[in-house]
Amino acid sequence: MGAEHDPRLIQWVQESARQQGLPLNVTVNPLGATDASAFSVAGIPATCIICQDTSRLVPNYHTRLDTIERVRPTSLAVCLQAAWDVLEAMDHSVR
Repeated sequence: MGAEHDPRLIQWVQESARQQGLPLNVTVNPLGATDASAFSVAGIPATCIICQDTSRLVPNYHTRLDTIERVRPTSLAVCLQAAWDVLEAMDHSVR
């Protein structure tokens, strides 16, 4: 049984990606659980953004080879912008 993440959060991330002109695939993470999974299972709204190819298990995924040198700065920028956009959407939804 997998975790089902919050549809509204997923929609906000999709909109952020669209505004940035970036391709976004909404899919089930085939590589195991994420930090968001425990929150979603507990009923706390959550989602996960993964900026990597999940069609295969790369050798640095959560291994001793998972070092900062393998992180692309562009991927961090994309995730930061998406997080910012989601926070803004959340803020506007409660006004």
